[in-house]
Amino acid sequence: MISLMVSEFRREIRIWWSYRLNAVLEIIIYALAISVLMVIFRGMAESNGATYDIHEQTASIIGVLVWHLCMRTMVQFSNAITEEAETGTLETVIVTAVSPVSVLAARGVAMSTVRGAQTIMMGAAFVFLLQLRFQFSLLAIAVILVTLAGTFGLGIAFAGFTLIHKQANSVANLVATLSIFAAGVLVPINSLNLVFTILKLALPITWGIDLLRNLLIPGQTVSIESLIGDLVGLTTQSIILIVIGIAVFNLGLRRARREATLATY
Repeated sequence: MISLMVSEFRREIRIWWSYRLNAVLEIIIYALAISVLMVIFRGMAESNGATYDIHEQTASIIGVLVWHLCMRTMVQFSNAITEEAETGTLETVIVTAVSPVSVLAARGVAMSTVRGAQTIMMGAAFVFLLQLRFQFSLLAIAVILVTLAGTFGLGIAFAGFTLIHKQANSVANLVATLSIFAAGVLVPINSLNLVFTILKLALPITWGIDLLRNLLIPGQTVSIESLIGDLVGLTTQSIILIVIGIAVFNLGLRRARREATLATY
């Protein structure tokens, strides 16, 4: 397993280096575009007699960063299967001694690590451009990892659909795009009560973003009991999504093997 992880990390780093200009431009464009959006939001709020202060801007940026890490990683799972199928190496990957789920999980860890580094650089750009401040803690890191694990489950499920239908990228991208609104990425939606509860039970990113806003925004006060309860709920949800994702992937793999479509695209 260690050698598999090393090879996947080496693969992702080589891919990143091959497309390093695109990766750097993505960070710059995202940072500039979102910063401009924050300025527009602030101007609109002031023109309507409302406020969009540094506290609310920090809440929006936390949502953007978590979305960039989690949902973009989720989409990459189905992209990985599609790329292997297009290059004709999917069957080779599937028939190796290591289980396909292990290969996919190792690749997911490598992909999320590289994207995590990009997200950290993007966060540093926001701190510089918008003069934001965050308060980090070990609990916040744990919430990020648990939220990411939940989106891993969704990504593995989309990979299973891709094994059957060859192209599930559009659906994965649609879910990622809609999650901007469903997860309250730009504007917190925890005031929606029942709607918020339904959305956070459907998407781990909704729950994760709300938790991280309580943990990362300076001056936020929330009870330990509430934080522990939310973390237990988020962890349970992520475990369930991982189990469902693996089940869907194995179902797709069995069907693809039965129909002998692994070697065709």
